[in-house]
Amino acid sequence: MLRVLLRGKAVRSLCSQRMSVAGTLAWHQPPPTALSSLPRSLNVHAAVFVPKLRAVAASATGALGATRCCDSVAHHSAELNHFRPALPPISSPCSTSGRDSLTLPTPSAHRRPADYGHRSRDIRTCAVAGTAATPDTLEAGCIIEFKTDTRQELALLQRPNGKSNWFATDVRGQTYSLQPKQMVYTLPGSNYKEADLHQIHEEALQEADVALLADAWEMVHEDNEVYSVTDMAELLFGNLSATSCYASHRLLSQERIFFKQVGRSPPRFQARSEKDVQSLKAKRQIDEKAAAEVQAFVQEMKRCYRLPYGEKPSMQQWQSGPYCDRIMAMQAFALDTTNPAEVALAIQMSQMLRGTDGMQACNKQASPSAASELLQSAGWWRPHEQIGLLKANRAELFPAAVQALADELQTSPPPDSDAAIRQDLTHHEVVTIDDASTRDIDDGLAVEVLPDGRHKLWVHIADPTRWVNPGDPLDVEARRRAKTLYLPTGNIPMFPRNLADGIFSLHLERPTAALSVHMTLDPDGSLEECGLVASTVTPTRKLTYAEVDELLDATMPEQEPTLWALNKAAEARERWREEQGALTFQMPEAKLRVQDPHRPDCTVHIRPAQGGGQEQPSQRLVSEMMILAGQAIARIGEQNNLALPYRGQPEPVLPSEDELRRVPAGPCRTVLVRSRMIRGSVTTNGPSAHAGLGLDGYVQFTSPIRRYGDMLAHYQLKAFLRGQSALPAYELSQLSDISGSMAQEAILLEREVTNYWLAHFFQAEKSKRKDRSWEALLLMWLRTESGLARVLLPELGLETVMRINRPARPGDTLHVCVGFVDVPKGVYTLNEVDHLASTSLSSADLDEEDIGDASSQVPVGMQEPKSSHDRGAMAVVNVGEPAAEPVATATPQ
Repeated sequence: MLRVLLRGKAVRSLCSQRMSVAGTLAWHQPPPTALSSLPRSLNVHAAVFVPKLRAVAASATGALGATRCCDSVAHHSAELNHFRPALPPISSPCSTSGRDSLTLPTPSAHRRPADYGHRSRDIRTCAVAGTAATPDTLEAGCIIEFKTDTRQELALLQRPNGKSNWFATDVRGQTYSLQPKQMVYTLPGSNYKEADLHQIHEEALQEADVALLADAWEMVHEDNEVYSVTDMAELLFGNLSATSCYASHRLLSQERIFFKQVGRSPPRFQARSEKDVQSLKAKRQIDEKAAAEVQAFVQEMKRCYRLPYGEKPSMQQWQSGPYCDRIMAMQAFALDTTNPAEVALAIQMSQMLRGTDGMQACNKQASPSAASELLQSAGWWRPHEQIGLLKANRAELFPAAVQALADELQTSPPPDSDAAIRQDLTHHEVVTIDDASTRDIDDGLAVEVLPDGRHKLWVHIADPTRWVNPGDPLDVEARRRAKTLYLPTGNIPMFPRNLADGIFSLHLERPTAALSVHMTLDPDGSLEECGLVASTVTPTRKLTYAEVDELLDATMPEQEPTLWALNKAAEARERWREEQGALTFQMPEAKLRVQDPHRPDCTVHIRPAQGGGQEQPSQRLVSEMMILAGQAIARIGEQNNLALPYRGQPEPVLPSEDELRRVPAGPCRTVLVRSRMIRGSVTTNGPSAHAGLGLDGYVQFTSPIRRYGDMLAHYQLKAFLRGQSALPAYELSQLSDISGSMAQEAILLEREVTNYWLAHFFQAEKSKRKDRSWEALLLMWLRTESGLARVLLPELGLETVMRINRPARPGDTLHVCVGFVDVPKGVYTLNEVDHLASTSLSSADLDEEDIGDASSQVPVGMQEPKSSHDRGAMAVVNVGEPAAEPVATATPQ
């Protein structure tokens, strides 16, 4: 064994740092014990010369004769010169004029193993090996190396802490309570002082050169032996001082390429194979390259953050640049993906960005929300990007295959498969009534005068099934999206926009495929007869709600016969439904709009919707016609035993007369009655009564461009008209359940985005004027024991919830101001101005019994989907959804 054979100062001088040959070898008859003091340290590339050095050692012990010794040294000196041509040549002892001495080159300036033993102060040297800590071996004054989750450090034991723990002080003076399992190594020696701790630490840091491990590995990696810390200290430094032992253990713990730990009590190490070392080196090079790339990306993120808004790189520029993979990992983290590698990389980059001047997100713990702020500050995402929409993959852009199909339908329309059954109704004077901003137009109205003078009412509904078939890519994507999202910043359609706003819609003066329902009424407003046809219609008038109200107010029936006939029918229908027990709720709505939504300095506007909660004639006209069409479809389905998504609602238990008298008339009484309504249901095997609408059957089918549930009804009706087999009730029920579940998720997304902009509005108002306040009407108590109440801000038309920790009654007027606001989370609280100390609201204070499934800061009007035909009572935040449906009826489904 090499480390046993080579024990002599004479041979140590042959092995200097980095293959330098230095020292002087006395050649005068070496004594038999000349090898006894030779260290185990041979340093770099010594293993290459093992056979040569063994020959020299054998000569020195007399195993070879003097002549053979000289010949061996001369022969191997030549080989040494061959391997190290840069060094001065080693002279053969036989080449000198005498055989008394051998003169070697002068030692180089490199540190030799022997140099490590000379220190400014002699720290205690102990021949006893250091060990892993156990309760039996620990005592005050020991120096140990301990490990935490984030680092490994040196500390001096002070005193016991309980049965097995110890108080210890590290080099920074910080005291820890350590368990024995945290103490990975105990230095040899005892009775150390703090000065010793600092000296050992400082000297070990200076001497712990990773190159020494490489040198030692090259010498011993073929021996396959196990080494203790003291073995490694002698191998690396030539002595057993505490400093050398600590430096050795520190090197072996931090640099894992050359040696692996094979034992822990005491710590023991073994040289890795050459194959493993090369593999680990290659991996390190890859890791270092990746780290350099991460650092470069971090610097680029910092640079982009400091750029003005208009100069930041766009998403497209990031995608075409060198850091696309890095920023995609950051995006994956922001979107809560489950890819561990991407999350780990994103956390690393977030931590590296922490503390950057001005970067607010970087001063937080690494989290998805902080990552999203970073992405917005770098230009990858636009300001105010809605993370919830991205997580749900509800962006404006559609998958490439879906959009390609939509483009093909637009440019190359396929033949109409329903041409044989489609009736030409282009002679009808069809009027569409929508908001001025509406582009996806689902419905149009017409009136036909019968020979007996009665009116046949026509409701023409856009027919997307002319273009979309069940199971094709457009249908699958629409099913996933479930509904068009109506947001304060605009809508995100269920179908690609060039279809939803284009060939699907009933646009002015353009022949369009439709499903047309015709109905006649009895004098009392009840439905007399009805029918359904596939048709082609051409809208002749496009009016807004405001224009219809103006025309009804300024004209006579003979001047606007169609509008007046529709209005008269709507009035009769409303009276009839009220006689059947229908409930109508009229409450103010907040109309929310965002100006320049993707600028950092965007502005949010909130104002009460037109009418201040009172239904206008135009709104009643449209909503009553839509309800009438839904009743007609339910009757057609029942008469033909057709499975359809029939909607029903049980009878509510309404407040008693005494309860109503205790509540002021107006919004407070309306909210009380509304709170007693029962959530409806969908069945597919036949109609069921809808108490809120006062109908014996109802099918929601008038918005197939905007709601997938309506598309299901259209698929069934089309199959019936074609004479084909429609889906059976159980299959339709499964699809309807899926569609309903997806629609609820979409409603939650709408609510989340609306809350974000509401919080943004209140934050801006608070920044403008700290004393900004609003008048609020207490509508009802949600939970009196915790002071949770529902209030209305008439100035904004906004319903919300807040805490009032004082006696008050429904109908009382409060003055409220903004409390806590967290815009990214869409959270805000309102405080009563005169009772600021008692009105803070926490989300933990609410549950579904109070406000359904909404958070504590959700406006009450967003508690229910406001896109259904029988919506309206809860829809107090208007974010742009067309109102061509009931706006003042029963609790929405």
